[in-house]
Amino acid sequence: MRILGDPRQDERATDIARKVAAVAPLGVRAALASAHEAIASEEAAFKSLRPEFQRLQRSEDAAEARNALQQKRAPVFQGR
Repeated sequence: MRILGDPRQDERATDIARKVAAVAPLGVRAALASAHEAIASEEAAFKSLRPEFQRLQRSEDAAEARNALQQKRAPVFQGR
């Protein structure tokens, strides 16, 4: 299915989407929320970074990432 005018753009968009889908969903959500917050106020976005990072580090997905790295396998993220 073509979405953009140029087939190369479609290929590039699909490549980016696959990369985003392969990473931790909590991290993706946090990055997107931070970007949206920065549009309104960079200062507010920076203030929320540390607590958000700490929350992410305590998540089940963070534990899964550490375990997967230790076990030399791809992580299976659950968004928790």
